[in-house]
Amino acid sequence: IPRPSLRPIDFGVPVMEFNSRLLHRCVVFVSSLTCLAAADCSLAAADCSSVLGDEIVYLQSHAELRLQSSLLSDQNIADPQPTSVDPAARLQAARPVAWVHVPKCGSSFANVLLYLPGMCPLLRPGYIFDEVTPSSVELLGTVTEEGCSGSFSSEGRTQWSDHSGIGPVYESSVKGHGFIMLRQPEQRIMSAYYDNQHSWPYQLYSRWATDPFEYAQVLSGCAVRLLTRASVGSGNGRGDDGSTCGDAKPVSAAEVILARKRLREGFV
Repeated sequence: IPRPSLRPIDFGVPVMEFNSRLLHRCVVFVSSLTCLAAADCSLAAADCSSVLGDEIVYLQSHAELRLQSSLLSDQNIADPQPTSVDPAARLQAARPVAWVHVPKCGSSFANVLLYLPGMCPLLRPGYIFDEVTPSSVELLGTVTEEGCSGSFSSEGRTQWSDHSGIGPVYESSVKGHGFIMLRQPEQRIMSAYYDNQHSWPYQLYSRWATDPFEYAQVLSGCAVRLLTRASVGSGNGRGDDGSTCGDAKPVSAAEVILARKRLREGFV
């Protein structure tokens, strides 16, 4: 499928100014999992210029959804208690590790996991996972099967490093074993858009997103979807055939609450 020729979005301001003035200052997409207090979710009207019209209306609606989910969930989710357990013992208790791989949130994190003490005692010398090198990607499954026996969980997935949703396997293989890397959600969306519209559901729309704003309307909430919904990561790894991240069904306030609860209780 030919990829579109990408160009910066035109909202009357340069894309970098748009990114800092709108997407950064108005942190309101439902995909954010870092908003842990109602005060962090507030959006003052003065913070966003009304000249951006419909885009602001859309962003404000998501701010209200995030504020609602924060108010509903904070009273039901207890902060994790400090632990004095030895780090090595904690790591062993977390095996097999379940990596929830959010697109554009550090694929190289796989190397951190591979080289944790005791995780892969028989790992091929010098092996480094690198998405740019096809042979490295193709070898990942074989390398971990040979050198990291019992260290990684692939239940409900194509392989342990894909972009599958963990909805149906959270209780059985993720809770207490989860590892995840998250990114400021608006920056993640922009990065994914300029990476050939990563996870855009092409098979559903039969076209590519016309600009970053349309892309964000569909793809906001990617991390929440991965933490709550069921879908096996696509074989091509990009999600163009309708993977969890590219599910066009909007994220609900209840899913945001559930995702935050799982982050706090189930991840190492």
